[in-house]
Amino acid sequence: MDNSKYIGKMVKIKIDRPLGSIHPKYNLIYPVNYGYVPNTISGDGEEIDAYLLGVFEPKEEYYGKCIALIKRMDEDDDKLIIVPKGKDYTDKEIEALVEFQERFFNHKIIRHESMISDEMIELVKNINNLYYVELELIKNKVNEIIEKKINDLNYIEHVLDELLNLPIIEAEELYYSLCDYLKQINNDSYKFYKKEYKKMWN
Repeated sequence: MDNSKYIGKMVKIKIDRPLGSIHPKYNLIYPVNYGYVPNTISGDGEEIDAYLLGVFEPKEEYYGKCIALIKRMDEDDDKLIIVPKGKDYTDKEIEALVEFQERFFNHKIIRHESMISDEMIELVKNINNLYYVELELIKNKVNEIIEKKINDLNYIEHVLDELLNLPIIEAEELYYSLCDYLKQINNDSYKFYKKEYKKMWN
């Protein structure tokens, strides 16, 4: 179950184990307020649990911002990290404050920036690799045009269009070289692509 949707949002929680209370089963004193999000279901079949940090008195309920999520790796029992609006904690600070309970579980802290899946990261890498493969192919075309002094205007303009559609900075040098070569072939076309060059990279 994906409870990451709460990160960055204001959430109302009920506190059933207020600061200073004792765990009903274990000899454990709660150094922070601990509760749950009403009318929700977590992976363990219970309501989603939440730590309330930055509030130093016992509470019965609270409306605060979820800044992170503790994901237990060996069980489906996520914990939201709720704080007063405008307050923030580093991962190390969160770990220190919830250590009294989370030290018994293999877990990790998830933030917004951590929500990008491994599949998404791999996809971005593959797309980036494709850009550079395409760049290498276009580079061969540019070198061929300049070295063989090809004067086919339509072909040259086509290659320039390909470079304009390649969103990586390395395409700029090739575009500039081919645009400079185009000046010898057709001055009007050169002026047009020079303007496009300024729009794209200036």
